[in-house]
Order: sequence, then structure tokens, then C-alpha cells
Amino acid sequence: MPFEKIKTLTVRENFVRELENKIISGELKPGDKLPAAKDMCAMMGVSLTIVNAGMSELVSKGFVETVPRRGS
Repeated sequence: MPFEKIKTLTVRENFVRELENKIISGELKPGDKLPAAKDMCAMMGVSLTIVNAGMSELVSKGFVETVPRRGS
């Protein structure tokens, strides 16, 4: 009987999943502005590196749009 390997999510994966779930559920709606990266760090208890990497992934997946000097 084969078993599947148990995999834990990284902090970045958890960050991305949290925002994706908020978007999919409608808690975050199209056009809503996200908090500044440093504020998200404080609210979610993660580093700026995690927020930046997660936001880049969300942009590449089409969940988030960033506008220079205006935010996400």
C-alpha cells in the first residue's frame, strides 16, 4: 500500500493561499486596494521578503495588479 509524501506549505505559499482565498471568496473585490507591503508584514506576521515574493506570484497568476507608485 503506497502512501503519498506529506508536504508542508512554505510561509510564502501560505501567504499566497490566504490572499487567493480572500479574492475567490469575494472578501477582496476587484479594485480593492491592498495595504502597503510593510503593513501586510505587520498584520500577517511575515517578512517583507515573503510579501514581495508572494505579491509577485499573485501578479503572475493574475490575482493582483500592481500600479507603480499607487499600490496593488
